[in-house]
Amino acid sequence: MGKIEFTDYEACYLYCIPTKGGTFEEIGFSYSFINRDAAPTSDALSICFEKAMAANIVIKSGENYRLSEKWYAIAHQFDATANNEVEAMGQFEEMLTARTWP
Repeated sequence: MGKIEFTDYEACYLYCIPTKGGTFEEIGFSYSFINRDAAPTSDALSICFEKAMAANIVIKSGENYRLSEKWYAIAHQFDATANNEVEAMGQFEEMLTARTWP
């Protein structure tokens, strides 16, 4: 797949994956709850997760997608210091989208 770049929205989708993972529907609900925004389409999640699996960020088991332990810690490293989840997600978004991934 070469170098992988994530969009701002894709970074937000990844941040919103529940600790134990979830289906597209569950992740879409989590995204909507945190962002107060419409849930992403299945196509948008599919494209994002294909890239994330190629970069070893997301693990798929059946219809369930979850962040690897390493990436869950990376995604949520700002949770303790941010004022809220949206701010923490924004900091993760900036970090993830600032470079390409192998």
